[in-house]
Amino acid sequence: MQTSASSKVINENVILKNYEKKVKEEVRLINENLFEMLKLLKIDDSSKIYDDLGLNKGSQAEIDSFEIEIRSSNLVKSTESLSKIVSDLKDLTILNDFKSINSQITSHCQFLRMNENDIDIQLRMAKDVLFKLLQDLQNEYYTSRYK
Repeated sequence: MQTSASSKVINENVILKNYEKKVKEEVRLINENLFEMLKLLKIDDSSKIYDDLGLNKGSQAEIDSFEIEIRSSNLVKSTESLSKIVSDLKDLTILNDFKSINSQITSHCQFLRMNENDIDIQLRMAKDVLFKLLQDLQNEYYTSRYK
């Protein structure tokens, strides 16, 4: 039992480390794509870039536009991956949080037992009152002259 619990904790730690690596990688990709998009959007007047590659400004604008589209799609992909990781972590927390689930169940059971005891006491009191009233009615009936 002890080894099972310790292996479960180790397994959860491995899973969490894996998620941590994924989050760091996705955040790095988001930063990289945003930085490169901002570099592309920066307006510079130096035309030597175009001259070195032998491109005119229109061609370079098309290339820049295409690169921005690619980087924005990478950005969307990374943010969707982060959302998926958050969802997975929520599921993992809900499914593996047995301590809080057990404590809630235990407290609810205690509440129901207290209610059960209160209801049992009230039923016994009602039974005693009804028994006494029934005895009084029987005595009255058997001692009456209208029998």
